[in-house]
Amino acid sequence: MLSSISGMMFEMMLRSNSDPTIGEPGVPHHPEILEAIEARDVELARRRMRKHLTLALRTYGKDLDVQVDVMARHHIEALLAGPEDRAQG
Repeated sequence: MLSSISGMMFEMMLRSNSDPTIGEPGVPHHPEILEAIEARDVELARRRMRKHLTLALRTYGKDLDVQVDVMARHHIEALLAGPEDRAQG
C-alpha cells in the first residue's frame, strides 16, 4: 500500500531525524494518527494527518521538494566549513 510513496517517506524521515528540533514537533502526531486509524475513524484520521502534513509544510518550507542528497551535500559542506565560513554563511 505504501510502496508508491516509500522513497519519499524515507527521505522525509532522514530530514526529520537529521535535526531533532525539526522532528520533535511532529512526533506526538504519530500515535494520534495511528489511534484514529485503529479506531477506523476516517474523518479523525484525516484531520490528524492533515495537521501533521501542514506542520511539515511549515517546517520545511521551500526545502520540502529538495532532494535529500542535495540537502545532505549542503549539510556536509556546512559541517566541513571553517568557523569563519560558517559565520559568513
